[in-house]
This record gives sequence, C-alpha cells and structure tokens, in this order.
Amino acid sequence: DNLIGETVYGIQQDTTGKYYFENDEHTLLGFTSNGIVVWNDFHGYTDYFTDGFWFLNYEEAEKKFKELQE
Repeated sequence: DNLIGETVYGIQQDTTGKYYFENDEHTLLGFTSNGIVVWNDFHGYTDYFTDGFWFLNYEEAEKKFKELQE
C-alpha cells in the first residue's frame, strides 16, 4: 500500500521523555531511515514520528497515548 498523501496521527516525545498527543491531522509526505516525515497542515511545519508512534486513525493513536501515560 502506498501511504503517501494519507492522513496520519502521531505521538511526540520531548527531550525529557514526556509524551504529547495532539489530534492534529498530518499528511504523510514520506519515510526516512529512522521514521516518517509528515507535514502538519495546521501549524505549517514538518514533524517526524518514529515507528510505533504514528497511526492511520485517531482512535489507535489515542489508545497508544493512554498506554504510554500508565
């Protein structure tokens, strides 16, 4: 499946290890060697989400985020 152009949702982690999840829709632009590159349509900058922290639907992303909070 070609996922380029699909909407994805991602969980971010800051330098302190804290996780953040915003329900912003991102458009998948492409993959890198260590994750994926997405364009954030709302904020207008590029975000990077590593494998295991991006999802094709909001519900899956929200579920993973809640697991990470435990």
